Amino acid sequence: MRPDLDDVLSAVQRLLQAEVMPSVADPFVAEQVMYASLLLEYAKKAWPIEHQAVSEEHRDLDATLRALMPLLAALPGAVAADLLREVRAHLSATAAEGSASLDAVLARDREGRGLLDRAIPLGRASSEPAGADARAKLRATVDAYLGRAARRQEAAIALLGFTW
Repeated sequence: MRPDLDDVLSAVQRLLQAEVMPSVADPFVAEQVMYASLLLEYAKKAWPIEHQAVSEEHRDLDATLRALMPLLAALPGAVAADLLREVRAHLSATAAEGSASLDAVLARDREGRGLLDRAIPLGRASSEPAGADARAKLRATVDAYLGRAARRQEAAIALLGFTW
């Protein structure tokens, strides 16, 4: 048998608390050691379910980008057309990857969130009547995704019992 991640993180925590902490004289450094131990505790609680969180985020992000495609197509202008082309390419590449490694999925999701960020200004009100309905729907779609993402982050933070 080999140690799993929980065993490794627990060993580092014990080292910090039993060996490092007693030898630290500087209060700031002691505080940083305690904070590092707290982060390790969070990692121990989060890692068994992290694959589910990444998978949920990935599916939600892809679904949101797919929902944005017809809205981007309905918007006038080269900026919307360019972004639509990039969203299509992103989703095609994501689908072609199949069962990619975790780091590839995380990198792809960072790229997808960047595309989503670029869509936000396109949802702002404009004096042009063309595309007004698509802008409103785009804004609502992005806002709904951001709300779901915030709830996922709150759930992750709750693993440590913090309340905001």
